[in-house]
Amino acid sequence: MGDLTAPEGPSRRFSQGPESVAEARRFVRGAPGDVAPDIVDTVQLLVSELVTNAVMHARTEVEVGRRH
Repeated sequence: MGDLTAPEGPSRRFSQGPESVAEARRFVRGAPGDVAPDIVDTVQLLVSELVTNAVMHARTEVEVGRRH
């Protein structure tokens, strides 16, 4: 597990609607930082899955953020 005391980076809360999945992918793609493109692709896939689960199964908002 990462350092939970690390400073937070950019974050955004997404609504419980299905459009949030694409919005979260765009948010991750546009997040600043020196990250290799293949890592960004993997993060986009994982965020997409997690946001989909939150929206479809938990029927809740979801917050996507980055820790440094």
